[in-house]
Amino acid sequence: MKKTVIAIALFAIGSLTSGCNSNIIEDSEDNTTTDFTNTSPLTVMNQEGTKVYYEGSITVSGKYQEYTPDSFMGGTLCFYPDDTTKYLIPRSDEDRRKAWFCFEDQESAKELLGINDAEIFDDTTIECIEGLATIVVSDYTVDLLEAAVFDTANLGNIVSKEFYSTTCK
Repeated sequence: MKKTVIAIALFAIGSLTSGCNSNIIEDSEDNTTTDFTNTSPLTVMNQEGTKVYYEGSITVSGKYQEYTPDSFMGGTLCFYPDDTTKYLIPRSDEDRRKAWFCFEDQESAKELLGINDAEIFDDTTIECIEGLATIVVSDYTVDLLEAAVFDTANLGNIVSKEFYSTTCK
């Protein structure tokens, strides 16, 4: 009886809040819910465990960066949106992590951005590369695991880009 009353109460609360600007997803593994209220125009498709999958595309400006392949997270090309576009990255109200992501298809993203790891990092004095760009990404995935993980997205188009520098900040 108690469980039924609690279930009805939760359903009623959920129904009352469904008109709010939020997407509540139930995690089927542990029956917890995560509220994904944010300002991103991306739409939540589903959640599987700690990963939340979004559909749609966003155009972000900022810095692309990659460290030498033999360093921590080396060889992984990532993107850090600037202050004017970081709000487009989906974050729940509780998620205070910096807005950044790495590219899902590393090979394709590096090719589109003109990055050849073998040529660049053949020079052992180069520890990392970075450059500014405006890009269109889609299929954004947030990883909520509280560990050394990162979000991912597919690079769809390059609106503009500067050639990379071998001096990183």
